[in-house]
Order: sequence, then C-alpha cells, then structure tokens
Amino acid sequence: MGSNGGFALLDIETTGFGMHSGDRIVEVGLVLTDAKLVTEHSWTTLINPQRDVGPSGVHGIQQEWVSKAPTFFEVADHVASLLDGRHVVAHNSSFDIGFLRSEFANTSVRTNIDRLEVICSMRLSKALLPSQSRYKLSWLAHSLGLRPSDHSALGDALTTLELFTRLIEASPEVLDTLLEKPVFSAKGITGASARTLVRPAQIRESRSGLLEEIRRQLPFRTGLTAGVIEYLETLDEALFDNYLSADEIRSLISLSKFWGLGAEEIENAHDEYFNVLLEQCWSDGRLTPTEYEMLRVRGEWLGIAVETLVGGLSGDPVLGRPVLPFGLREGDSVCLTGDMIPPKAVIAELLTGHGIAVKTSVSSKTSLLIAAQANSLSGKALRARELGIPIVPAAELSEAFRALASD
Repeated sequence: MGSNGGFALLDIETTGFGMHSGDRIVEVGLVLTDAKLVTEHSWTTLINPQRDVGPSGVHGIQQEWVSKAPTFFEVADHVASLLDGRHVVAHNSSFDIGFLRSEFANTSVRTNIDRLEVICSMRLSKALLPSQSRYKLSWLAHSLGLRPSDHSALGDALTTLELFTRLIEASPEVLDTLLEKPVFSAKGITGASARTLVRPAQIRESRSGLLEEIRRQLPFRTGLTAGVIEYLETLDEALFDNYLSADEIRSLISLSKFWGLGAEEIENAHDEYFNVLLEQCWSDGRLTPTEYEMLRVRGEWLGIAVETLVGGLSGDPVLGRPVLPFGLREGDSVCLTGDMIPPKAVIAELLTGHGIAVKTSVSSKTSLLIAAQANSLSGKALRARELGIPIVPAAELSEAFRALASD
C-alpha cells in the first residue's frame, strides 16, 4: 500500500518529551494519500509503551487502555510497510521522527529513517503563512478554520492533512519541490497486517478547564511577543507532569535562542506564566491541595517561591477557614503510607489536631497522600497517582506544620 510516491501524514502521542530518558510512543496515527493529496487509507493503534502512559491530561490515553495494546515491536513491520515509498509529513516533525527512529532502532526492521528528510508542516506554515502569530497545530486549526486538533494521533494526522492541503492550495508550486524529496524506504518487510487496538469511542477531557483557561488568556495579555507566547505554550506543555526533563530544558533553551529572548525576558515570562496560573487557581477563593502542590512544584522549576506569593491569600473568603500547609483545610481527608519519620502516629495526631481526617485508603475524596518518600511505589501511592492526588513526604509535611505553629 505504501510505494506510490504519495504522502503519509503522521502523528504520534508519547509518554513524555524525553525519548533519551525512557519515554515511548503510546499511539500512532497515519493518513495515506496519493501525490495529489487524495486520501487512500488511514490507520491507527494504541501502543503498549511497557511503562506508564504519562500525562493523560494531554493525550487522553488511560493506563488501562494500553494493557492489551500491541507493542511498537509488534507493529513495526506494518508501520514500515505503510510508510514505504511515501513522503512523510508531520507537524513539528523532529519530535515525531525522533521518537519513530528510537522505536525502529529496537526492532529488526531496517529503514532509511535516520537520514530521511521529513516534510515539516510547522516549518512550511512559518514560510507560507508569515502573518500567523503562532504555529502550533491547534492554533493553526483554529485560525484557519480546520478540523480541531483533538490530541489523538489519528485526529491530529487528519488535521495535519487539512493544513498541508491548505498550504499546497495556497502555493501549488511547492508541491513539485516536495515530491522531489526522498521517500521513506524499508527492507525485508512483509507488509502483513498487525494487531491494532484503538482508543475507546468516548469523549475525552483533553485538558483540565484550568489549563484551557490559561491558554485562552495568555495570548491576549498585552506586551507578549509571538516568541514569548510560543515559549510559554511550550513551557506549559513541558510542565504538564510537573517535571522538566533535560530534553525539555534543552528545547526551551533552543526556542528562546531562536526567538532571541534574553534572560530578563525569560524571567518575566516565568512570572507571567505563574501569575496567570495562580489567578486561575485562586479564582474560586481557595487553593485545593492539588492546586497548591502544582503551584509549589512548578514554582520550584521556575525559581518562584510559592509560599511568598500565596502569603497574601492565607484566608478563605468563601469558607472563612484558615489555609493550612499544602492547601489543606479543616474537614479534608488524607491517607498515610510507608514506614515514615516522624512515625505515622505522630503525623496522624498532627493532622487530626487541625481537623483533618486520616483515612486508611485512597479515594477520589482524598486530598493528600502522606508518604515516607515522594517516589513511593506502594499500592496507595500508585492509586494516588492514578487519581492525580499529590504525594507529600512526611518530613516535609511535619516541618511545614511545625513552622505554622511557630508563626
């Protein structure tokens, strides 16, 4: 099906940004067209990454979905056969192809992907649509009235096809140049169909309402240049898991260099990002433990002390109750796990003395999990991560409450 000189519109979803630090592909989507961009075939599957699926809030993929999905090794031959003989197109292609190269390297399939020049629809958009202020796929889809980007691999591949078609229609002369580029080629492939598993047909929460609100507000702040906006959007995506990998940091540095952003501009951008985040979290007059922990961790990455900024928010105008460390309030529920110091009995007494209930199991109503270590792998810790409940080391919680008592 591959060898006709047409195009393969590719999109992938991954467990994170760091292919060199163990992140893997978790979904592949392909739309195949002929040389005139007439669609011939589409294909998608979830991939079992053999690790956690990463930020479900971004790609919408749940851990339980991939347990029975094929590994990339199982579908590599079929993916290669679909791409074979076609010009590969991807939005922000270096990301997609980087992961694809990494995955193919762990299989017996031999391709030219290491030296393949992929067509990047983002780079092409910057050249052909200079009036656009942003070049993320979701923004271009909104700006140009295309199919909305839904952060599924096949959905975004279809959006990329619409964008690519629009670009070619606007500048038909570009097509001949693109068709002269090398095509993907593979050796020894059988082309046999591979087992697939697609995501359940259900409405996904692609992003929390909080972050959607931030995305709506950031572009319209006065004084933000296109470079700062793109930097902030990239930062927001990278911090979705509240962690910046070495690859993500390098990407942010490269982006700032590309736009010529100085150290002061970056520092101001970080303040802008954090202030909008804080405003949204506080819009209902309180910080939940989850919001507080997100602010604290992201603040650490940005060099911003969350305690300083939330100091003026210490009262709860809605409920009239004091804000305790980590956003806890009287009546909240927590759970303890692990052999901790101070001992569980001490921590429990500390919490109950402030009207906080200590439960024996983690549920959706749990505000915090107090653990011996933040990276605990206990059953309670795994459940807390599934539910998005913050995990706080017992020593940090004890220290924070002691500081509260001394104020």
